[in-house]
Amino acid sequence: MTVGRRIEARGGRRIGLAVATAMTAVLGSVAGTAPASAAAPVPGPILDVTETAHAQVNECYAGIGLHTAPNPDGTCPTGYQQKIDGGYVWAAARSGDYGYFGTLANVLCGGISTFTTDVPAAHEVPGVNSFEYSQSSGVATFGPRIGDSRTPQVLRVNADSRKVEDISPKDDPLFQNTTGLRGAAANGDIVFMMGLKQPTTLDARQGVSLFASNSTGGASGLGGSILKWTGSLEDPFQFEKVGDLYVGSYNYAGMTSVTSLWNEYGEPTSEATRLRDVAKANRAATIFKISDPGTSKQKVTLLYGESALPVYDPASKTWSTKPNKLGQTPKFGPSGFGNPANMYSWTFTTFQDKLYMSTADATGLMTPSAFTTQYS
Repeated sequence: MTVGRRIEARGGRRIGLAVATAMTAVLGSVAGTAPASAAAPVPGPILDVTETAHAQVNECYAGIGLHTAPNPDGTCPTGYQQKIDGGYVWAAARSGDYGYFGTLANVLCGGISTFTTDVPAAHEVPGVNSFEYSQSSGVATFGPRIGDSRTPQVLRVNADSRKVEDISPKDDPLFQNTTGLRGAAANGDIVFMMGLKQPTTLDARQGVSLFASNSTGGASGLGGSILKWTGSLEDPFQFEKVGDLYVGSYNYAGMTSVTSLWNEYGEPTSEATRLRDVAKANRAATIFKISDPGTSKQKVTLLYGESALPVYDPASKTWSTKPNKLGQTPKFGPSGFGNPANMYSWTFTTFQDKLYMSTADATGLMTPSAFTTQYS
């Protein structure tokens, strides 16, 4: 949650500090020992960018557990501060002259919850962040551990007029129990939005929510091939084989690898050893091309990655460098496009016969100033 400023919440005392310290160590270690594959040109801006919209104030906050609705003009009553929940665009698709965007609320509040089965303690950084969990207004629907969750939004943006509309199916019970919209795709006039269905007080089921309307499309996999959906509402079961498939890796906030390592083999007691493990276990975004996916002719090509990587030996509790299991040198450049804090690929799209990819860049977690600027 964000208090007093129009930014999105992030951080958390223990985990936020660990990520910041660890990623600083990662950047420092990589800068001093860059692999040969890192000698690639640094990409720069190639498209003009215009801000079309930004997240709006949707709650007023006066302290842990104290909330009220904002006034129609977005201002708050005396004693309350503005708060923005839905500041994270998590899915996007295009249909005709419109862009469709799905949101996720209070991403790091929920992110911290994924590292524990317990209910984290509520705390705040005055004027910046608030992590309420069991005392948040979302508890009635989503329960105490992910109480900072909120029902997401589906936003439609007209590419010509830049008009933004909230077209969320707010009366749909399934949508009300969805914590975020992670996937979107478009095919003709059919729109799919896919989200996370968490067990809630209203619906104990867990899985994936799928929403379709007259403005999007989707993809599916069946049998021994990767198939793309090409159907319609009237004739939905139409597919075509995918040619080349581009895939990116995922390492949540830079900490998934090392927490998995420590859960399996134990966390070191030495701070220096912990920082060593964080640096060695870090895996920036790696991009693969898969030709003829799902067939006997399938071929995998490493586009961005590392020829060799640190590998942990649990017997000696040491690291050594070994070639990647494909035995390949990256075709275009290093993982993370040379930035070790580019933790994972976010979404792909094509534009003017070129493939574009966005990343999750964890450098925004490393300095207090970044907390208030990166997602403003």
